[in-house]
Amino acid sequence: MDKAIESIPDLVISDLMMPEMDGVEMCERLKKDTRTNHIPLIMLTAKADRESKLESLETGADDYIIKPFDAEELEVRVSNLIELRKY
Repeated sequence: MDKAIESIPDLVISDLMMPEMDGVEMCERLKKDTRTNHIPLIMLTAKADRESKLESLETGADDYIIKPFDAEELEVRVSNLIELRKY
């Protein structure tokens, strides 16, 4: 969270399950903050259930990718999200 506010990255990739703050909470905070609400966010997770996916997307995640994932697919999704934000 602090790094995103400090550096304003082109994109954030987060795990859904993290020790101090879960990905949904981080996504909510980033999307509510005017300094970071424009940053696309991809949620990576081992949780394949529908509820987790919907909660993440409803919170503002731009994509939800289930582990294990294809690295090339992730690269394409990252590239697409960054490209969309250029316009």
